[in-house]
Amino acid sequence: MKKIPVKQITDGSKLSRDVIYTDGDLLIKEGTILKEVYIPLLEQLSIDSVYIEDDNFNVTEFLISARNQIADLKNIIEQYIYNEESNLKPIQKVCDDVIGNLNANEFDLAILNEELSLYSHSVQVAYLCGKLSQAINLTESDMKDLVMASLLHDIGLRYITTPFIGIDFDEMTPAQVFEFKKHTIYGYTALSKVSWLNEDTLKMILSHHERIDGSGYPLRQRDQDIKCRIIQAVDAYVCGLTGMETVRKESNNIRNSILDYIGGGFDKTVVTKLFEIIDCK
Repeated sequence: MKKIPVKQITDGSKLSRDVIYTDGDLLIKEGTILKEVYIPLLEQLSIDSVYIEDDNFNVTEFLISARNQIADLKNIIEQYIYNEESNLKPIQKVCDDVIGNLNANEFDLAILNEELSLYSHSVQVAYLCGKLSQAINLTESDMKDLVMASLLHDIGLRYITTPFIGIDFDEMTPAQVFEFKKHTIYGYTALSKVSWLNEDTLKMILSHHERIDGSGYPLRQRDQDIKCRIIQAVDAYVCGLTGMETVRKESNNIRNSILDYIGGGFDKTVVTKLFEIIDCK
């Protein structure tokens, strides 16, 4: 799979991801064979890029490592959820592997195109949070706390029955929205029993949907430290791009909505550094 500008569409290219309009409506379904006549139509709708299949796509060593971490994370969390005697200790190695891979020469944002699941999402957030912690010069200890929190931040979704992929809050009942928003509390409560997780890590898990203007949930907390602000901004960006906990949106629309929210919901320094990382790849 590769991302191309709409103007580079050629007859016969096969779409590898759905094309979604700004309001969340499906425009063109994954697997459609594209034609050049689509170009002006998509441009009129402000769709600037699409994903197509690429037989020559090179799976980098970075992506191979990331995929292994996704598989390991899934195995560890599934065992923890379904077996009370299991523990989360092995996740420490996944955390170390992510940090060890941050400086790979071929650090690859193609990880954001991986097949969406709770586990791929968690690893995606972990990598971008790790890169951001480097850019903002956090300590090694703070970086590890941030990556660990990223790997575990959505574990509470395993304790709810409401959907969390491609959802639209406007189409959910108030009861469903209320239940969904409790995943932050469920995750914090479950993981507070894990003795080796420190309070900073638990705080990030609880507050990853908080906003600095108090508009987030579950506690409407305004006073957040830099690590919490990093995971909040990264999670919002990755969710919008992939369709985790929301309707998937075009990259430019996500960027604009986050930039518009600077000073209200998101930290300006964090958001600026996040887009520097994304733009340089």
